[in-house]
Amino acid sequence: MKIAKNTYVEIAVTKMARVAAKMYMATGAGRRFMAKYITAVQKGTGKRKQYEEQGIHVPSFLFASVSTTGGGLYADSQPQGSDAPEMTADEWRSMFEQASSLGVVMILMSGGEPLTRRDVLAVAGEYPQIFFTAVVDSALMDDNAIDFFAAHPNIMPVLNVDGGNDNPEDVFAPYRQVTAILKKKKIPFGASITATNQNIDLMVDHTLATEMRKNGCILISFVGYMPLAGAGNDSLKPNKAELARLDAYVERLKEEFLDIIIMQFPHDVVPMGGSHSDQRGFLSINARGKMETYPQPETMVSLDMNVRNTSLWDAIQAFDV
Repeated sequence: MKIAKNTYVEIAVTKMARVAAKMYMATGAGRRFMAKYITAVQKGTGKRKQYEEQGIHVPSFLFASVSTTGGGLYADSQPQGSDAPEMTADEWRSMFEQASSLGVVMILMSGGEPLTRRDVLAVAGEYPQIFFTAVVDSALMDDNAIDFFAAHPNIMPVLNVDGGNDNPEDVFAPYRQVTAILKKKKIPFGASITATNQNIDLMVDHTLATEMRKNGCILISFVGYMPLAGAGNDSLKPNKAELARLDAYVERLKEEFLDIIIMQFPHDVVPMGGSHSDQRGFLSINARGKMETYPQPETMVSLDMNVRNTSLWDAIQAFDV
């Protein structure tokens, strides 16, 4: 029997809330957020089940690329050929409002670099019924950014670890400095690890994930580097054997690290409701409002729709065909 489209995600969302609760309960702001969020998850689940009974699959989470600036290894892999400006904070507010009304309870924000759009992050903070993760550059996590995340527990920083430098200490020094502060301030955080053919040995070194877990990281997301068609650096893409090593290692972590969230993209796209065969993943809104699918950058599917001139509801129905 096939896993229902929402089942795997519901389990992941529930586990993430349970894991995060351990840290959130340590602060007053965290406790208040969790109380509201648990109720929001229950309401969102009810809404999505009603849509599912009507034959319409509303995802429990979306991807949102909020900036075209920055992005580590993906800095040169942002969509080109468009003169359209980035979406304004008000336009993102409208999108978050629509998502909430449909039962979406999680939005994964990336970029570019979300910290270059702190106005959008501020808008996200207005929606405690949605849990946001923001993949950010550790080097940009200044005092203002850390204070912001402390004051907005519905937005969890996920520190980007590209591992593109030959010197591991250069790669992880900013990450370690920030995590020490986040742990001290009891701010939940995660890590996004981009694996390339140059750093695969470092990425599957068990001491790395063990250190992250020990230092308070509650989410580790592994991403096999995939350049956009016509952009990015093809020479960094892992080959099949290297990806197989990564797959095997991540499965090991999922079995051993039961107290934290372990995810892998694009490997987890199938059980979470996407499909490799028809080149469909998850619904994503890019920085200019364009609807796309994630995480299939080499074969990115465009829906020829934009949240600037269509509703999220219409886009979801067009996507779920």
